[in-house]
Parts: sequence; C-alpha cells; structure tokens
Amino acid sequence: MRPFAGAALMLLLAILLIGCEREPTVELTPEEMSHLRLKRLDPEHGRPVRPLISQFGTEEGLGEVVAIDPSRLTVSLRHTHQSRNDWPSMVMNFRVRQSDIARLRPGARVYFRATVQDEAGEILYVSPAPAS
Repeated sequence: MRPFAGAALMLLLAILLIGCEREPTVELTPEEMSHLRLKRLDPEHGRPVRPLISQFGTEEGLGEVVAIDPSRLTVSLRHTHQSRNDWPSMVMNFRVRQSDIARLRPGARVYFRATVQDEAGEILYVSPAPAS
C-alpha cells in the first residue's frame, strides 16, 4: 500500500506544479475589452489630445489690458474678434518684452500684433490704441 501512496503523492505534486506554471486568467468586462481593442488599433488612444492647429500666424487688432505680471513677463488682453484667423473675442495671455511691459497699465486700450504658436501667444508689437 505504501508504494501506491508514494505514487499518488508524486502525481498530486506534479499536478500542483503544472498548475503553478499557468498564467492566471483575468476576466475583463466588455468595456475593458473594447478599450484594449481601441488601444491596439490606435496607439494614441487614451493620451491627451494635441491641438489641431499649432500655429495661427501673426494677428493684429485692438485690445484692453486686463492684467500684467511683470515677474513672468505676461499680459492678459481682452481682444475683439479678429477676422483673419477667426480668433473669437476673448481674454488671452501673451508673453511680452520687458521694454513693452513697463508701458502697459490695466484698463488701457492698445493696438497689438501677436503670434500664437503651440498654444503660446507672444506680443510682437504693442502701442496705445488710437483715439476713437
């Protein structure tokens, strides 16, 4: 009877060891399976969306100085609709030169020429707006 018990024990150990080598089965929900399919088809899936337009080019117009941050060399302008590149009316932050920032005051109306590239605006030229 002992040889049979030893063989049975060896068989049981062999079965357990074979079971250890298998990878565990992970059950996925339908949503998770759909997400995995999308990731296989589109490697960019799940990453932040980049802007479709990275450069507007040069734009010019009238605006009102809303705020100035001399330490970061930025100015916030509320500008009117700009037709050339379909800029809507909005408040937008722009980088500005040190020499220009000293002449700006909140509430001042200005004429400006700016460029926007990779979502960062930069004022190329700024002066007081002509009297209307």
